[in-house]
Formats: sequence, C-alpha cells, structure tokens
Amino acid sequence: MAGQSGGNDLAAGKLIKSGAHVAFVPKSAPMCDNRIFLGTAAYADIELGEFVRDVCAKVTRRHRGYCCVSNVHSMVLANRDAKMSEAYASADMVYPDSRVLTALLSLISLRKPPPVLRGDRLLAQILGELGNSARVALYGGRTPGQLDALSRGLQKQYGINCVFAECPPFSDAITSRDDGLLRRINESGANFVVLGLGCPKQELWMANNSDQLNAYCIGVGAAFDYITGEQTDSPRWVHAIGLEWLWRLVSDPTRIWQRHRESFLPLLSLVSQQCLANARSGTRSWLRR
Repeated sequence: MAGQSGGNDLAAGKLIKSGAHVAFVPKSAPMCDNRIFLGTAAYADIELGEFVRDVCAKVTRRHRGYCCVSNVHSMVLANRDAKMSEAYASADMVYPDSRVLTALLSLISLRKPPPVLRGDRLLAQILGELGNSARVALYGGRTPGQLDALSRGLQKQYGINCVFAECPPFSDAITSRDDGLLRRINESGANFVVLGLGCPKQELWMANNSDQLNAYCIGVGAAFDYITGEQTDSPRWVHAIGLEWLWRLVSDPTRIWQRHRESFLPLLSLVSQQCLANARSGTRSWLRR
C-alpha cells in the first residue's frame, strides 16, 4: 500500500509498486487528511455534506485543483494503471459515488456506510448549494446539441451561470495539455469546470490541466447523459439497495458486462488483500488520520 511506503519515496514523489498494483505519491499530496485505502486508491473519509461544502468553498475561492468521483471501475483502474493512480494521488479528494464501493470502504473501515449519490445527483447538490455564484464551464458530452441542452437546463434549474460549453472530438489526445482550451476557459471567467469525458479521460485531463485554470474541476462521468435523458435513470429504490450496477447492466449489457468482467477479479483480490492486512496489523491500521 502507498501509505506503508518509505519516507524517501514519499518525499521524492515516485511511482511505488506493490505486487500487481502501482501508485504515484506526489512530493506534496494535497488530499484531505482522513483517507481510507482500497489497494492504492485513497478515499476521503468524510460525510457527503462535508464533501459538498468543501467543493463549494474551493469553487468560491477559485482553488486550482480537482476532485475525482469514483466507482468500482475507476478504483480498479487506479490500482492497475500508473497514470490513473497518479491522477487519484494528485487530486484534492477522491469520493465514492457507488453503493457497492461505499459498502466495501465501510467494511474496511468498520464504519456504517455514509449516504452516497450518483454523479448527476451529486452535481445537483453542489450546484444547488452554489446557485448564482457558480460560473460553470462544461467540457465533454456526446454532441454539441446535448451540451447546449445541458447548459440551458442547469441554468434554468439551479440559477447558475453557464459561461462555457465545448464538446471535444472522441480522441485519447483530449487528455493532454491544450493551451488554447485552457485560455478559452479562463477567459470565460469560469470558477467551476465540470467534465463529462468518462473514465479515465476526465481524471487524466484534470491531472494534466487543472493547475493552469482559475477554477476548480470535477469529473462526473455519465452525469451529462442522465441529466439530459440520454441514459435511462434508475428508480431511487434501485439505487438505495445498491443494485444500480444491475440496472445499468440490463440497460447497456454489452458495454457494462465487459466493464464488470474486467473489474470483478481485481476487485476481489484488492478486498482480500486489504482484509488480510487488517488481520495482520490490527483494526483500522490503514485508516490514515
């Protein structure tokens, strides 16, 4: 685990490998003090309301940084891919939006699972709190038409100011530094950049670009699709009992089945290793405070 590595590695900001897992620990990690590790992925150990308030505070003061909203798939990627691990380690916070992931973190930390909201509902909470103080830049989406509908809908519902919207072409190159795009976002006066590029593109984009923005960033995955109705929303009771993964599997079996198949065995291995570490070193020894 990253938290158990030697002090020299931490100070130097190096890639740290542990078995099949890889983690990047920056020289000065900006993440919150309270973290729960699942493999090398470190999650903020805070309540939902505290997370929303922290994001809003960072938006208001134009903090240069970003937070990641994570599900099981992105957590597994963060344990397997060095660039994704680096993106998680450099984030201010990583917060779960998956009932399954929250249950696993609760098992590890021996705590009652906190309330959890899917990305679109989490974004709704943040925008509702910010209101007209939010000057939002939207980046991502399926089509320019979807982004236009999203922009108008968010402005009408939450009273925010949508000052920038751009739908990039489908390409892996969008994760790299783009000075022209950064200049356009900064010139728009945005203080909150909301990305709907999907995982891992949005995490890599934020890691490569957020330090050049006069705004705070968050990646919300498929939230653009849910808000605009491009993707069928599940009933709230399905989300409440932790079966949203099954709903999405039925709704999009080809893509979601492939994702679940790739994630299941690594997830089982990570949880087993973490529980074994607990048995060896004592209760909550990996809960960093």
